[in-house]
Amino acid sequence: MYLRLLSTAGDGLLQIQNLWMGLLVIFVIVEALTAGITTIWFAIGALGALIAAFCGAELWLQIVIFLAVSLLLLIFTRPLVKKFVLNKRERTNADKNIGKRVLVTQRIDPVTGTGYVKAGDVYWGAVAEDNLPIEEGEIVEILAITGNKFIVRRNTCGNNGQK
Repeated sequence: MYLRLLSTAGDGLLQIQNLWMGLLVIFVIVEALTAGITTIWFAIGALGALIAAFCGAELWLQIVIFLAVSLLLLIFTRPLVKKFVLNKRERTNADKNIGKRVLVTQRIDPVTGTGYVKAGDVYWGAVAEDNLPIEEGEIVEILAITGNKFIVRRNTCGNNGQK
């Protein structure tokens, strides 16, 4: 009802243009405030509807343009954006430890979830990749980091020191 009144009122065209402009600004602000790409598609859809409104298109056509542009961009560009932009992993200083051999300073026990290794001067929680206990004093290799714990495996080269 409100949209119909806007489209038939004397200054309804200006009000519709203001509506699309307002939506465009809101979507851009939300996009700027979020870490990921979330509303850019709707901002571009609102821009398309705003251009249609300036050209004198009927309200129903403006809505169709908004929905079509937004949905088409969402469907066809989001997978590309996720692949190239959103999945970039932030490397940390801890990543330099991957591949190193380190000393187990507290028994790694998968049942209790306890266990520590010493990498450089820092003690890290550790989990065995094969979910079997590893005794204190053994040398293990760091395979990965999950959260704040190293994923480790027994050193197959013997317990002759660190890499």
